[in-house]
Amino acid sequence: MTAESPAPSRRPTAVDAIAEEFVRDLVALDPAAATSMGLPGHDDRLPDYSPEGWQARAESTRATLARLERAQREDDVDDVTIAAMRERLGIEVELADAGEWQRALNVLASPMQGIRDVFDLMDTHSAQDWEVIAARLAAVPSALAGFGASLREAAGRGQAPAIRQVRACIRQAEELAVPGSFFDTFTAGARPGGASPQPGLAARLEEGAADARRAYGEFARMLKDELAPRAAERDAVGRERYELWSRYFLGAAVDLGETYEWGQHELAEIIAEQE
Repeated sequence: MTAESPAPSRRPTAVDAIAEEFVRDLVALDPAAATSMGLPGHDDRLPDYSPEGWQARAESTRATLARLERAQREDDVDDVTIAAMRERLGIEVELADAGEWQRALNVLASPMQGIRDVFDLMDTHSAQDWEVIAARLAAVPSALAGFGASLREAAGRGQAPAIRQVRACIRQAEELAVPGSFFDTFTAGARPGGASPQPGLAARLEEGAADARRAYGEFARMLKDELAPRAAERDAVGRERYELWSRYFLGAAVDLGETYEWGQHELAEIIAEQE
């Protein structure tokens, strides 16, 4: 038997360079995405969720799409890259133009949860890791304030979220705001290298946890006092919004009427089987 010859290496193309540059721009604008992708160098910061932050992301995405339009494809890999990026970045821009990112408050996956959840993805082995965590904790108040500004601006355009989402998010924020909540228990577990952190680091972690709790308390009050009175009573988002978000989550446009009818049929069969 003879060993198989190695596959020929592929020379990076101009399209590859555009994709790489987009990722570099993305993680600079969205440090939480960098953490989730395992890309180092951004873990001490949080995204800018203010209207200006969302605008910066949209402008970066539009610029990338414009570069793709001018790029010369060189092979089949380029074709796939261009098609995938046009689809993903295109729907990102459509959502931005519709104001969807600024109004995105929900109980599962909105910036309110993302700011807290990103800490679960961070390294906690060394003192340096906890120094980075302390820096990111200090950024929580600014990140939440920026998101609050976006929600206010969206509500001013008549794009407030549904009241049921607002009320549930108030409860979530209030739970994070009380002493002994996640931020306190998380930082209390700091044991870099198996030992307690040095006094200076311990103080920064304690202060950062307290600041994060207070920020969530202020965010809960903003939701209660400013957003809830303007929130929509109905949960339904309407066909136009649903078409956008279904494309975002599915990566394809589907016949919504046919899909809804199929879902109703499947649900009826499940209920009948249960009974």
